[in-house]
Amino acid sequence: MMRESHLALISGEARGLGPAMSRFLLGCLSIPYGLAVRLRNFCFETGIRGTFEMGVPVISVGNITVGGTGKTPLAEYLARRLSGEGHQVAILSRGYGEPVLEEGDGSRYQNDEAKLLAHNLPASVKHAVDPDRVTAAQRAVAEFHAHRLIMDDGFQHRQLGRDIDIVAIDALCPFGFERLLPRGLLREPVGELARADIFVVTHADLVPKEEISRIIRILAELNAKAPVVQAVHNPTKLVSIGGDGEFDPDWLSGRKIVAVSSIGNPSAFEKTLDKLHADVLKHYVFPDHHVFRPSEVVSVAGFAAERGADAVVCTQKDEVKLSMPERPPVPWLSLRIEIKVIDGEFRLDAALAALKGARRSSLIRPRRRT
Repeated sequence: MMRESHLALISGEARGLGPAMSRFLLGCLSIPYGLAVRLRNFCFETGIRGTFEMGVPVISVGNITVGGTGKTPLAEYLARRLSGEGHQVAILSRGYGEPVLEEGDGSRYQNDEAKLLAHNLPASVKHAVDPDRVTAAQRAVAEFHAHRLIMDDGFQHRQLGRDIDIVAIDALCPFGFERLLPRGLLREPVGELARADIFVVTHADLVPKEEISRIIRILAELNAKAPVVQAVHNPTKLVSIGGDGEFDPDWLSGRKIVAVSSIGNPSAFEKTLDKLHADVLKHYVFPDHHVFRPSEVVSVAGFAAERGADAVVCTQKDEVKLSMPERPPVPWLSLRIEIKVIDGEFRLDAALAALKGARRSSLIRPRRRT
């Protein structure tokens, strides 16, 4: 469990001389990383680097920590909502991994998150996947005629201007142990949250109310103008992988299962399974964006069969990467979730309603956000 041991190290839970020395070395590595991040942000704030304004509303969904804050399900929620209101929506994804061939488009980069979005959203919502967000945005407008762009994982990608900066804050680890990578989980100093327009505290049902109040208080100190919305990852159904069966999530109650995940925040998956009262025999945790080898699938299935498990349960993000054997000894199920706003939805309504229509695209220098 490499992630668990790393979190124990950077959180300070791991004690002793060895972990202390490791934290010191990681802290030293954080110094050049922090300098690079601050220099980059300084260049954007002062106009040394320009920001490209697309001419159509751009909604950025991002975070300030590494790990599963829920930004991709949040992007899906917004896309479904805007599309339902009659807007032509396109999602801009960074793309990781191997290039894949898209008919008529040449080589594009696609990752598990982009595949998940493509699977869940209606065909009317288009996807532009490119490491260069400006190129992706230009393609979305020119080819898809999109007039609402949602940039997935966009908070740190400042080359493309945005009308709304929505930042997902994971209630389970909101501020990345208050330290920059690699000593902590922060991608930027917490002070950069002053750029945000809206905060969405995700996994709000997995921590005590007192912790939510503490998070909201800190966010207000960092950025008093940005409203706070609370959301949960709501389980909607279980889907049989390689079959056609669907079950209510309550089916898991009292069942013996083996969990599998390769997501940014496996502890959130565990807590969701606990809330559904599943009897988790073992949780196989793989690195985020892991591509499963057939031998790994066979190994997990063999363990589940030996222990008499009723099913192997994974996330949908894992499902899109799995290559299942024809007759697995134990059923494999994918737990589907969706973002559900439980507090402050009217604040999100107001921000989306304020979006204006098309404008002329241009390169802006500087574009200071206050």
